[in-house]
Amino acid sequence: MNKEKSTVLYVDDEEHNLVSFKATFRFDYRVLTALSGHEALQILRENSVDVIISDQRMPEMTGVEFLVHSRDIAPEAIRIILTGYSDIESVVSSINKAQVYRYIGKPWEENDLKMTMESGIENLRLVRENRALLEHLAQYNKTLEAQVAQRTEQLQKKTDELERLNHEVLNMNTGLIKLNKEKSHFLALAADDIKKPIDSINHTAVQLVKNISTTSPAKAQDSLVSISQTARRIREIIANLIELNQSEISVNVNPVRFDIGMILQTIDLTYRQQAKAKNIQIEFKRASNLNMVRTDPQHIETILTQLVSNAVKFSPEHSTITTSCMQNGDLLRCEIIDEGPGIPDSEKDLVFQAYSKLSAKPTGGESSVGLGLALVANLVRALRGKVWFENQTKGTKFIIEIPQLH
Repeated sequence: MNKEKSTVLYVDDEEHNLVSFKATFRFDYRVLTALSGHEALQILRENSVDVIISDQRMPEMTGVEFLVHSRDIAPEAIRIILTGYSDIESVVSSINKAQVYRYIGKPWEENDLKMTMESGIENLRLVRENRALLEHLAQYNKTLEAQVAQRTEQLQKKTDELERLNHEVLNMNTGLIKLNKEKSHFLALAADDIKKPIDSINHTAVQLVKNISTTSPAKAQDSLVSISQTARRIREIIANLIELNQSEISVNVNPVRFDIGMILQTIDLTYRQQAKAKNIQIEFKRASNLNMVRTDPQHIETILTQLVSNAVKFSPEHSTITTSCMQNGDLLRCEIIDEGPGIPDSEKDLVFQAYSKLSAKPTGGESSVGLGLALVANLVRALRGKVWFENQTKGTKFIIEIPQLH
């Protein structure tokens, strides 16, 4: 394998010495020559030189002076000075200033000079390799620092994400514990609400059986009607429990186009007799600009049914309930207005919570377990709508706004 030759610059004011040096070392090195220090400096500016050899005694610029100047152009080059015996003292005193690697007496001997040059070239090679290693190490450290910083940042992100997830899990666990307590409380209340009408049915039935021989047909019929009405209340409680539980788990929404008037007619037929028994008038109003709407008709019917039922239960006798539906932009807006006692400010946050016991009581002794409005809130949320209420001068207005679903 060919090895690239090192470059040697030889400076001497005697031309025959230059010729002799070049002839001796031309096969081992790439040899450049100069007759003066000024010429040599120009050569250094134009070439990369590994070894500089200069005679000390030269006119205009001595060898030491030239070598001092050469440091600015070729700081790494190996500098060797040739000197006679009489100049040794002045050369030695200037070695540090010129950073001279070795000085050799004149006339030079070929093997000695070659060994000195080879030693200097090997030293230069080691210096360059060491510098390359240091540069490589610095670059490696820089890359390593960047990688460590990147990994640290990634680790911090993972740590932050883990903390966030842990926080979410803790919140979920807290929520589940709270929900479990609420469920247990709800079940206890539901059981109590169901137990009372069941006890009433049982008591009425026992009395009817016990006194069957002395009970008139009219009284027996009254007892059976009471049993039927009580059983219907139990059925309503259980149905509300099932619907509320389902709405808390998941709600399937099946949007179709339908006429809201059909739902209003159904609710009117359902509650007409109940309202009539309390001398309550229900007015159903539909705005003339209300076109076909697109949302889930079953959920809309349940929402309006619960709100009208709630209004009938809490409205006093000889009052009016107004149910109106209109189109507000892309929204279906319905308002149910009663003339009941209203809702105190202290109870506003409890209205849409299940099993909330508010101060207002049903005006006709009806059963109220506090599930209807919680069910309304869940269904409205599933339909991406809003529900709220406003106290009126007399009574309460419940409002729902449901967007068209596509």
